[in-house]
Amino acid sequence: DVATAGAQAATVPAEFVLGLPVPNPAPGAVRIPYAVPEAGPVEVSVWDVLGRRVAVLADGVTEAGGHEAVVAPGALAAGTYVVRMQAGAFSATTRLTVVR
Repeated sequence: DVATAGAQAATVPAEFVLGLPVPNPAPGAVRIPYAVPEAGPVEVSVWDVLGRRVAVLADGVTEAGGHEAVVAPGALAAGTYVVRMQAGAFSATTRLTVVR
C-alpha cells in the first residue's frame, strides 16, 4: 500500500491548497496536507525527476475541506520527487526528498 488519503477537518477552505510534505526530508512515512474549497475530482500524485508518475496518493471525487495523503514507509526509494495536486484548473507542486 503506497498511500492513503482521508479527511482531516470539517472546516472548508476558501481556496485550493497543497501543503508541504511532513517530514521533509523523509526517512519513513510522509504526510502531505491538501485542501479543496468544493467537492470535485482531485488527483495528488508523486513524480520522479525523470517525469515518471511513481505513486497516486489520491484520485477521485473529494469532499470540500482539509485532507491528508500519506506515503507509506519504504514506498519510495531514496531521492527527490515532485508532489503534484490537480483539481480542475488548479495545479500545484511541491518537492519531497526521501532519505534512508
